[in-house]
Amino acid sequence: MTTPQTIRTARLLLRPLEEADRAGFRAMHMDARMSRWLGHSFDTARADALFDRLRKASEARPEAPGPAAVTLAEGGGLLGLAGLAPIPEGFPAHAPGAMEILWRLAPEAWGRGYATEAAKAWIDRALGILRVREVRAWTAASNFRSRRVMRRLGMTRTAKLDFAHPALGADHPLSTHVVFCMQRHSWHEGAS
Repeated sequence: MTTPQTIRTARLLLRPLEEADRAGFRAMHMDARMSRWLGHSFDTARADALFDRLRKASEARPEAPGPAAVTLAEGGGLLGLAGLAPIPEGFPAHAPGAMEILWRLAPEAWGRGYATEAAKAWIDRALGILRVREVRAWTAASNFRSRRVMRRLGMTRTAKLDFAHPALGADHPLSTHVVFCMQRHSWHEGAS
């Protein structure tokens, strides 16, 4: 069943984070293979604070709870997160009428197409049901795995929007971020 807060895909259930997800969320964020792409490491307190902040934001925006939990449709633990988020004014990739599509998965879930499947479902929600004008995604220039997902989603690299991430120092190896976009007028539901 699909509700404003839940999406089912062929293999996945995308739903709001639940307290039962906390341990998996901690483990994912404390895994250096994943957190290295976020520009900083996590301890239990930092992971818990982020978990609580994301749950609160999801409750405030039930039509687009993001990032939402990604689990297998037939059950199981947290594979990762995917969802939509408003792009704050003043952030380099901000644009009126645009939303961010984002994802992060536990390393054990990498390479199985889950990120693409989850992100595609949220893009369809954003551009179709929510009538968002544009969806944007960005990642560190060196994160080729995420860049491949963006291409598989049919997003277009928009180099003029690339930026130095404001939360990272200019000399940080992940500072340079590349931006990919998909506009509603070029989106075809079910494509990608």
